[in-house]
Amino acid sequence: MPSLPWLVEVAPEAPLCEAADAALRPRFKAVRKHFRGAVQTSDKNGDHVHQLREAVRRSLAAIHLYKDLLPKQKRRRVKRFLRELRKAAGAARDWDVFANWLAQIGLPSELEFARELGLKHARQARRSVQPGLKRLYEATPAAELKSQMRRLRPKLRRSRALSTADAPATFASDAARRLRENTADFFEAAAEHPRELTDLHYLRIQTKRLRYKLEMLANALPPPKLEALYALLRDLQGRLGAINDRATAAEFLQTWRVGRQPEEQALVRNLEEQNSALLRTDLAAFHAWWTPEQQGKIHSALLELTNPAEPSSNDGREPPRTAGGSSSGCGPRRRKRRCKPRGLR
Repeated sequence: MPSLPWLVEVAPEAPLCEAADAALRPRFKAVRKHFRGAVQTSDKNGDHVHQLREAVRRSLAAIHLYKDLLPKQKRRRVKRFLRELRKAAGAARDWDVFANWLAQIGLPSELEFARELGLKHARQARRSVQPGLKRLYEATPAAELKSQMRRLRPKLRRSRALSTADAPATFASDAARRLRENTADFFEAAAEHPRELTDLHYLRIQTKRLRYKLEMLANALPPPKLEALYALLRDLQGRLGAINDRATAAEFLQTWRVGRQPEEQALVRNLEEQNSALLRTDLAAFHAWWTPEQQGKIHSALLELTNPAEPSSNDGREPPRTAGGSSSGCGPRRRKRRCKPRGLR
């Protein structure tokens, strides 16, 4: 059994609907648990906000992965709530991470005063966004939220899963196809050799979403190939996350500097220079690592997992291509709207 976080512990031969239910249930439970903790103990334990945002993202990934098995209207209702919750939790988490970054960054002694000012600013900003999270919690009682999520699940067992006349769909028989249908966005983001911060942010989002889906399908995929791919994606996400931290810290520092006294503005500019130097270092390290060979390893592993009957002939030297320009073999590339980097890890 692969040793991955959030593993869906369902046997490969289990019915598809059972696998979908096992993916949704613990993720919804984690949302409810950390939503309560983020509201009731946010100042004492900022980890609840972090875990809440992670649980919301994983829940949305599970809904997307199994959307064909879920009742449309109820699915949309839960997704709308989760997106609103992700936004509220993100606003709080961003300030938590900015404060942690400011507390840990190495600074010369003459900038220690700027650090203290920054931490004070971050704490004030963090307190200002907490009421939004609390209002959402009060507007959606825990019992109602649990009921909404529970009503989404029972339809799974009555849904028409992808089956043949001779055999119903199982977790194993469906996993490769389902993963293949969820790789197009990652292949698109990776194939463009991103250099702009917005494109790197998009690649980070798609890497994270793909990781979440691998966790849900892990027990139905070959463990050695899966674990190697997961490690590569985790490394890629970590490198992109460091860049995203710097980019978002730059935005926060710029917002803080506006309207301040000249002496304080000068201190903030010094912090911005320190952060810019770190960002340049992280970008250079990423582009040195993100070579065609590295991309080829990820693409080949994905193609082997999604097309088990047709092993990839790519030796890992470069991402595979198709006539239509896609690296996935999953049809033409789709242009996606690039989002501005928003929120730290």
